[in-house]
Amino acid sequence: MTEAQKNFIENIAQACIKLYPKYKILPSMAIAQACKESKFGQDKGLGQYHYNFFGMKWTKTCGCDFVEYNTKEFKNGQYVTVKAKFRSYKNFEEGMQGYFDFITGYKRYSNLIGELDSCTACLNVQADGWATAPNYGLSLYNDYVIKYDLIKYDDIVLGRTVAPVPPQVREEAKIDKPRSYVVKKGDTLWGISKKFLGNGIYWRRIYDANNLKNTIIYVGQILKIPY
Repeated sequence: MTEAQKNFIENIAQACIKLYPKYKILPSMAIAQACKESKFGQDKGLGQYHYNFFGMKWTKTCGCDFVEYNTKEFKNGQYVTVKAKFRSYKNFEEGMQGYFDFITGYKRYSNLIGELDSCTACLNVQADGWATAPNYGLSLYNDYVIKYDLIKYDDIVLGRTVAPVPPQVREEAKIDKPRSYVVKKGDTLWGISKKFLGNGIYWRRIYDANNLKNTIIYVGQILKIPY
């Protein structure tokens, strides 16, 4: 991760954390969308000059200016280029406020409000109609939430903490078990997958092998690593 990407994530994260009590939208999903849609704020159009980090389309009732750009949409099994009007904001704060007003202002996105699981939120935002790309939700989750450990920002707003290592787990950790791994502070499924399976994208194999209910792992947890 570059320093610019790190700073962008942190700026978006702080805005998401600040606005969470009012809107109840998981920071991890929102940050992932901002990173994906605006190329970490570095795209030469909407992100850098118009503070529209989420690629939001303009409507007559949205209360801001617009700018026209060509964009790709997935229609009839293929991508086509179309010209569309996008929202244009005056500053960073307006852009972030606009996103939360937008995503909580439409009934179709209501299943995102109060959602506690990041993977579910990413899949739902695609199913709700945010983007036409068929792999949009999975890309948000795998390429951004997991890769950049964005769930830690969810932990902040939800008051989740890293669980302490139970004594019995410390004892079990001394046993040399082949293809098992004791989770350490700072570990993620993506990182463990990269270490043992050669690529972070195979994290789902570890998830399934351990019958995990979500992507939260805790210090001292013993995971089975599939071959």
